Amino acid sequence: MWRNQTAPAPQAAPQAEAEVNQSPSELLMTHPKGGGLETITDVQRAFCRIADGYPLPPELARDRRVLDMCGGTLPPVREPPVPPGLLMLVCAIRSGKTQLAGGFGLRMALTVDLSSTDPRNPMPRVAIVSADKDNATAAYQWITNTVTESDVLKPRVQRDTTDTLVIRRDDGREVEIKVVAAARQGTTLVSRWLAGVIFDECTLMVGGDDSVVRLEDSIRQCKGRLLPGAQIIMIGSSHAPPRGHAYDLLHELWGHPEPDRVALWTTGPDMAPFRYTPEFCASLDEDIRRVSTTRTFLDPESAFLTAELVDRARRDVPEVLAPRPGRVYVAGSDPAARHNAWTLVIVGIDDGVEPNRYEVVLAREWVPTSSERLSTPTVLHEIAELVEPYGIDTVHADAYMGDALADMAADFGLCWLAETPAEPEARDGYFRIAHLLQERLLDLPPSAHLRDDLLSVTKRVTPNGVKFHLPQTPGGRHCDYAPALLQAVTHLPESAALPAPQPRKGSAESYWAKVKRELRRNEADPMGSRMRRLLG
Repeated sequence: MWRNQTAPAPQAAPQAEAEVNQSPSELLMTHPKGGGLETITDVQRAFCRIADGYPLPPELARDRRVLDMCGGTLPPVREPPVPPGLLMLVCAIRSGKTQLAGGFGLRMALTVDLSSTDPRNPMPRVAIVSADKDNATAAYQWITNTVTESDVLKPRVQRDTTDTLVIRRDDGREVEIKVVAAARQGTTLVSRWLAGVIFDECTLMVGGDDSVVRLEDSIRQCKGRLLPGAQIIMIGSSHAPPRGHAYDLLHELWGHPEPDRVALWTTGPDMAPFRYTPEFCASLDEDIRRVSTTRTFLDPESAFLTAELVDRARRDVPEVLAPRPGRVYVAGSDPAARHNAWTLVIVGIDDGVEPNRYEVVLAREWVPTSSERLSTPTVLHEIAELVEPYGIDTVHADAYMGDALADMAADFGLCWLAETPAEPEARDGYFRIAHLLQERLLDLPPSAHLRDDLLSVTKRVTPNGVKFHLPQTPGGRHCDYAPALLQAVTHLPESAALPAPQPRKGSAESYWAKVKRELRRNEADPMGSRMRRLLG
């Protein structure tokens, strides 16, 4: 009953006729002897059909909620239907996406083509991977509960443990459905054929310090091991940082589906209106309600910049802007050798034009390998060649190896000014970057690493005001583009530099600015200050 049927029986009952017109996943999820879902929304039905590579019926193809989920463009359909090799769904929490992913996993276990595999080899596997083992177990438990409660499927169970289910198919072959431990390099997805892979909560798999999973590496390990009909299913919520490989794939594919790669993005009210009622939405915290009912990601409270600010400032092309007359250019760099990336940022401004508009005309990085450090003379030589067309002979950097780099840079005609900004200057510089982005006065290149580095910078409120922290990011980076951009912005010419934005009234910054003004006034006239206090 989980196989698609192409024509109704001559005397088919109304229920049988409805089943005939369903895709395999629809049938599996709703059939009384399968998932047994009595209520399935139109958006969930559309998701099932897209997952199976089936065309949408006219009423779904015209549904605004379905079109919104697809980014305005329906995925291409092949004849006969072929499921997309990679399918992603981003949606609100508690909207049924894990249950649907479990259905897809069971459908793949029962239907993938095993004709090219040797029965003597380890049995093919449907792997369920998650950043949190509890999430992976939730999808697995739905599969086991569905199978064990079905009169049709239960006799097929060959083994059932807390994390492994072996099921026998119509062709006599066995397939294993297993919760697989997350591994940073995806090593748990090798050594056997894959009948499918489910990445649950894929948006939380951002790598670095935030997860043991490097999603990009895990997907790479899957390729070449997927059997015909097997899929990579990625499900996640927008209750996650707006960065990482899943976020990049969503940005690339949502609204731009490919025959073998599709990304869908929907909201709680569209996916599960029976749960996300107006009353339920009104009871949610403001941030949770925003990411549940709109297509936005949850920026951490400590985030310095929001994804919306950074993304709207990014230009599509080109990566590098050529020098133009009447422009002033400033270069900032963050040097490295063994671990972090060595970065260079060039910012261009219109001298004397109001309001000043800023462009990151070039963002370049040099990344050391695991076995070799960067060659400092080679990097300095390349930097000299990159900045020369912009009329730049001075590069601003922090104090790391300052004297040595200044001596070596001189050999290539560069003045290397090495000085780490004091904390107040660094804070003002970061606030200036935020102000430029808010006022849409800063244009960024389409660099994924620059975007991720800016979004990874966090702010911390201390008794001495706001401090900025550059955490380690995926791949061993340390927000390396952020200090290079800070150097360029901090050393803009006086005629073009924006005044530091004034803190919002009532904010912590405003309070501490007032305290500092009082302290300065007291230092200038301490006796007069005491006398005024005494006399009221």
